[in-house]
Amino acid sequence: MAAVFRELRNIEKKVQLSLTELEERFVMPVVDESIAVLKTTYASPKVADYIGAGARAHSPQPRSVPDPDCTCHSAAEAEEVEEDEFVEYYVNVLVDNSHTERVPIIIENNPKYKNIFGTVERELERGGVWRTDFLHIKAGSLLRANGGYLVLNALDTLVEPWAWQDLKRTLRTRKVEIATYEPLFGIVPTAMKPEAIDLDVKVIMVGDSWIYQLLYARDEDFKKIFKIRAGFRLARCRGMTRPCSSTSGLSAHLRRGETPSP
Repeated sequence: MAAVFRELRNIEKKVQLSLTELEERFVMPVVDESIAVLKTTYASPKVADYIGAGARAHSPQPRSVPDPDCTCHSAAEAEEVEEDEFVEYYVNVLVDNSHTERVPIIIENNPKYKNIFGTVERELERGGVWRTDFLHIKAGSLLRANGGYLVLNALDTLVEPWAWQDLKRTLRTRKVEIATYEPLFGIVPTAMKPEAIDLDVKVIMVGDSWIYQLLYARDEDFKKIFKIRAGFRLARCRGMTRPCSSTSGLSAHLRRGETPSP
């Protein structure tokens, strides 16, 4: 009986080697060709490193021969494993400006913390355990406005917990960090910390003059970060009977590539 088991193990090793050789001969050339096209299309060094890591992960590895009589997994577990098998190779597109003809202009009407900075969402599993992964990273209006303009209501941003201090820090460092944010507990630490993203955005705060005067007198960082003050006269939009909003006039200036005069 021992000799039979030894022979079975030898046969399994030979099958593994044969499968590895087949992948090396027929599969890897196709993978290498596709990866070469991707590296040519996306010239970013970080993208090239990510694609290279994916190629190395796809290199042939010894595998065990599946046992058709094995009942170690239930049907539900087998389905879950099959669904999650290639999750690590998915791409989470945070912002897509491929169809944007001009610089992005984002008017954030609801400046909650996670709407401005983004968040890492979580989901509750059956066992009562919170779970997350990189596919749950969501971009905020700062990231969506990267390379353009972000318009915020000054008073709403000031009264939002954590938002004002983190906004000043982000504009000073010119990097945006996305973290899990819960309204009841603030910023919640998680095992996954996304890399900070370089930021090039102009933030425009819209509000009454008394807010500007208060911040200029009481907040030392405010006068260093927000160096231009602009005012708008109340006007009426063509074909409308009520005055235009300040954000409407500001958007018109920005779309025409103009800077409001101080």
